[in-house]
Amino acid sequence: MRCGARLRVACVVWSSLSLGAALAGSSRRWPLCGCRGNGLLSKPSTLSLARFADWVGRTDQMSFRAAKMSRVEPSRADSRLRCERDRPYSHPNSVTWLFVALRDFDPMKLYFSPYSSNSRKVRLAAALLDVPLNLVEIDLARREQTEPEFLRINPMGRIPVLDDDGFVLVESSAIMIYLSDLSESSLYPKDVKSRAIANRWLFWSASHWEPTIGALVRENVVKAILGLGPPDADQVQRQEEVLRGLASVLDQHLASREWICGPTITLPDLAVAAAAGNAVRAGFSMLPFRAIEGWFARIRALDAWKSTLSAPAAVSDSQ
Repeated sequence: MRCGARLRVACVVWSSLSLGAALAGSSRRWPLCGCRGNGLLSKPSTLSLARFADWVGRTDQMSFRAAKMSRVEPSRADSRLRCERDRPYSHPNSVTWLFVALRDFDPMKLYFSPYSSNSRKVRLAAALLDVPLNLVEIDLARREQTEPEFLRINPMGRIPVLDDDGFVLVESSAIMIYLSDLSESSLYPKDVKSRAIANRWLFWSASHWEPTIGALVRENVVKAILGLGPPDADQVQRQEEVLRGLASVLDQHLASREWICGPTITLPDLAVAAAAGNAVRAGFSMLPFRAIEGWFARIRALDAWKSTLSAPAAVSDSQ
């Protein structure tokens, strides 16, 4: 359903509810309408925020949506909900909330593989942002990413790919930024200099960290899965040496901060962590890097990390 179509549906539904409230005036005849305290509508053309959330059945996910539509940071959204819990919402904002609820039934589509660390970092961002995704798995072992149907979506033949109501976006970092901008979240800073620092580490991860880990994973994991023979010992040694150098840079950086970009988690943490998880599975030890170990422990404690655990290691056809 297109965005405009969803909004029209929302307006029609809301108008019907308001008309029902006006005509009925009693919660006895109209269960969704009624007097203050007895129904969804506290009075015609007015909506109680908490009751609407309960009616939609998404009370636990409304804080992100409130932040998105009212331009409040997600960290402040819960307190705003508590403060305005019994405050009736006027007609325009109520339509907005209904539109948002309808959108949740038509979530963005993500073409992904559970074996792809680049898919995982997008899923991590979506989980932290509370963005529902319709996951469409692409079987990399069967080379589904090379089939004409998928190449029409992404001619590069890579995953992940995001489809937001016909708007198709490729490249995992671009997708994470897009999701963060939609939610106006602090996962991707708004300040120019803070954003530049976040970009620096996103590019560092994409240009150095992830390719090195990907090469190591291919030798130690993917070859065994696909029956491509034993690992190339020389290649493994080269990649481990490069990775130790990169890990030393990251370890020194993290020695004086809790997260990569400062006191709060940001997109670079997710990008670096998704690849780091595969490095560990490929036999690379992070134990000599104490700052990385502490940071990675904080990452692994996140519910988003636990909820996206779905495969032993990543494979290479991702971006």
